[in-house]
Amino acid sequence: MPTFVTFHGWEGKFPIPWKNILVRKISEKMASGNICIGDFIAKWYHTKPDIVSYGGVNPPQYPISDENILFYSGRLAHDTGFDECAQLFENLKRKYRWKLVVAGDGPTRIFAPKDARMLGFVTDPEKYLANCRFAFTTGYLGILEAMIYRKLVIATFDNPVKKDYLEMHPMASNMVIGESSIDVGNKLKNLSPSRIDSMIESAYQWARQQTWEKFANQHLQLWSRS
Repeated sequence: MPTFVTFHGWEGKFPIPWKNILVRKISEKMASGNICIGDFIAKWYHTKPDIVSYGGVNPPQYPISDENILFYSGRLAHDTGFDECAQLFENLKRKYRWKLVVAGDGPTRIFAPKDARMLGFVTDPEKYLANCRFAFTTGYLGILEAMIYRKLVIATFDNPVKKDYLEMHPMASNMVIGESSIDVGNKLKNLSPSRIDSMIESAYQWARQQTWEKFANQHLQLWSRS
């Protein structure tokens, strides 16, 4: 019976342990085909993908507005960049008259600015995402959701794997990606409002094509190769 595998993400350890790469290579060799979620997998795990995907997203469920809000959703941890998000807010809140809204919790909550609105874990972060203009997120699903809601995606990385995870994304040129809050802040300050609008629109047009139906069809396409 044919066997297929979908490779998601990475294990969060850098340098990537050789045994992790070996397990993936064995899985690839034993499978009849594979889907890689992100081009970075081919580079870092030496995988030869049959299909590369970036997941799927639902159409917006809430009315969209563009308030001067920087929105963060997810674990509050160093590897997800919350400490950099908090510092970015402190650096630029006067320039952009930002408010910071945070949905999530975790060990780096201690870096949360005193004037941030801390929601904790919420069941439906999209209703808060819908109201912001800037979304700080470093995961593919969060990136897709921000783009479908027409938000400017901001992300930071703290190692070369995460750098490629973000910079090899098809919409990397329409995100603001940097190694630190200072790096991201400098890039943001060089963007005109019209350029930001253009980036948001280009990312939205791409995201609206990344449907769950397309994602399912990619799997069916692979599985039909039996």
